[in-house]
Amino acid sequence: MAIAADGSAALSLPDPTSVLRQDNQKDSAGELDSGDQKIVPKIGEKLKYVFGKATGSAHNVERSTTMARQLGRIGIFDNEIGSACLRSHLKAVLNDTNSILKIQDNGRILRESMLMGPNGGVKVHSVWEGSKLITINLFGT
Repeated sequence: MAIAADGSAALSLPDPTSVLRQDNQKDSAGELDSGDQKIVPKIGEKLKYVFGKATGSAHNVERSTTMARQLGRIGIFDNEIGSACLRSHLKAVLNDTNSILKIQDNGRILRESMLMGPNGGVKVHSVWEGSKLITINLFGT
């Protein structure tokens, strides 16, 4: 992991084949991954939201579509490799204590990171309740 110019953690995209291999070892309960002894995030349906597949209010659909465009501009798309790269990034962020930006009054943890794609990067703010991803926001591009 590298440190970006703004002081946030910058993670570059790993080799897609290794990401897919690691992603198959995930434990949806958010327990330790026996392969590398890291906490596995409980992401639920959040990747659908990030890749532009939100339903419901106009605000949610617009925000979801905007995030999908941001990811597309940095070269991360809604496919198996893009999904695996985002899962890998979120797992690394969850397991990096240096990514903690703030502990909210409700105990949730705001983490900041830099997601790098082949065509650039976006700053990521993710809010966690234990190993459960609550929300994610992308900034840039």
